Amino acid sequence: MSITLEEAKKMLRISKHRLDDELEVQSQVQFDIAESMATANARQLALKSDLAKSDAELLVDLRKGLKKTVTELDAEIQIDSEHIRLLHQFQTALKEYELWNGMYESWKARGFALRGLSDLSMSNYFVVDTTYENNRKIIAESRTSGASTPRRVRR
Repeated sequence: MSITLEEAKKMLRISKHRLDDELEVQSQVQFDIAESMATANARQLALKSDLAKSDAELLVDLRKGLKKTVTELDAEIQIDSEHIRLLHQFQTALKEYELWNGMYESWKARGFALRGLSDLSMSNYFVVDTTYENNRKIIAESRTSGASTPRRVRR
């Protein structure tokens, strides 16, 4: 399964009412994110290598027969259109990799949050049936039936 960054972002929010569903997809989605992160990393590393190779070739071409300083050669490389194009591609790929890396870290944190919520769920933390609610029901029933409700006397 391939996942987009937007899809993963929408799935980050946890529904405490669907913990079983959330737990079922956690590991698969985390793996898909790791896979996308690895692909983005490989792409940005390849573009970084292409940029370095292009700059080296341009440096060799500029040095032939010309007596220029290192600073002048570096300046010419920096304004070369091919260098600018490859640098832009590299920066875009680096940004994508960083976003996937951030998503992976967020998804790991989501896993820890799921563990905590699961523990709370197992201890009936989310149970709506509280003593307060039960007492309100008893009082409401006694009002409709006309029977008196035994009340506790404080001592």
